[in-house]
Amino acid sequence: MADDEDLTKEQGDELSKSTEALGGAIGIKQEQRKIKSDAIEKRGVMGKILEGAQARIEVKDELEEKLDKKGFFARIFGEGSKVTMFFTAIADKLGIGKKEDIEFKKFQEEIGEEDIETFIVSHRALGYGRHKENSKEAIEAALDGGEQQLEIDLRVGDDGEIYITHDTIDGIEDPAEKFLPLEDALDVFAQHPSQDIAIFFDVKDPRVLDALDQVIAKKDLEYAGNTNYKPIAEKHFVMGFNHEVIAKAHEKNPRRPLMFNYIPTALLKDSVAEFDKYDRDDIESICSTVDSFAGTHLEDDLKTTTINLHGRELRPPGETPKIENIIHVVEELPNIEIGNPPQDILDVVKYVCIPAPLATKALVNKIRARGVKVAVWGAEGKHIQKAIGSVKADLVISDKPDVIEGNQQFNV
Repeated sequence: MADDEDLTKEQGDELSKSTEALGGAIGIKQEQRKIKSDAIEKRGVMGKILEGAQARIEVKDELEEKLDKKGFFARIFGEGSKVTMFFTAIADKLGIGKKEDIEFKKFQEEIGEEDIETFIVSHRALGYGRHKENSKEAIEAALDGGEQQLEIDLRVGDDGEIYITHDTIDGIEDPAEKFLPLEDALDVFAQHPSQDIAIFFDVKDPRVLDALDQVIAKKDLEYAGNTNYKPIAEKHFVMGFNHEVIAKAHEKNPRRPLMFNYIPTALLKDSVAEFDKYDRDDIESICSTVDSFAGTHLEDDLKTTTINLHGRELRPPGETPKIENIIHVVEELPNIEIGNPPQDILDVVKYVCIPAPLATKALVNKIRARGVKVAVWGAEGKHIQKAIGSVKADLVISDKPDVIEGNQQFNV
């Protein structure tokens, strides 16, 4: 018995030492997490976006199941089928069907995030019927309304200046009379009391990047003496569909966070074989369907767009436009090398952005496994909840980002 007692004492001593060591290790890890959290909080909204929604929330199984619940048409015709999408859209418009409401404040509480709107980006400032998109009024309204993340589109006019506009402005005389110059837009951001914001520059023309950093540096210098001013250089993303935009933005400033937009087709059955049969008219029809759900303008964009479709290049008809858009349509993950020396585009960007109707859990998991976070665009109301709580997106770009103000309720 004495030997047993001595052995127990020795084990106890070892256990005590191990516990102290483990406790120290746990303490170190906790301190490291706190330092990281403090650093993120110090960076404000931009830090939270770079961390991503999924690192900050916890979705319980019960809530995820509720968000995953298939609708009536999906149970009959299958998830993602064109018939399901069509009838679901009609039912939503008419308010048909039994629905269960989740108030966004309740959703926010359930996932443990104090401000879900941190992860919702206001598309084209606040230009979706309330104001002219990409306008000074839209930016002011978004900032005055408390939006902290704004996406605006950039193009170069024939006068060589950068303007806030989605559609091409080539050949337009005196663009400053019709569109908001970037410098004027940055004045609005710089002069507004709310400085803890993130700006997403959706660059439609690679020439924008020849002057973008200089324009930003000029404004940061101009307003550097203002109390609480946060430099725009430290609170912006560059994003785009054109891989050449991503390559050039990275070359100009390797530290700048980037977001690559593309169209995945994995949700569509036998997508590669099916798309191999398609021509531009078929693609325009598909884009029209996406537009009807996401409020986008893909069909119009195709007029000056080259589509890289599963390795095939479908160029726009007629003469090659002066500034050409490029959209990549792939099954799951883009396989694109950019820069010199060549790098995989997924090793360069912080985020990819894909249409919400085409985002699946499986695809998002594959993207995240590459160390890249996922944004979705074209989600509103209940679809924002599903994108964050079920599909596991880190960011949502939406035409209706103000989900908390007004105590709105949406259906799931």
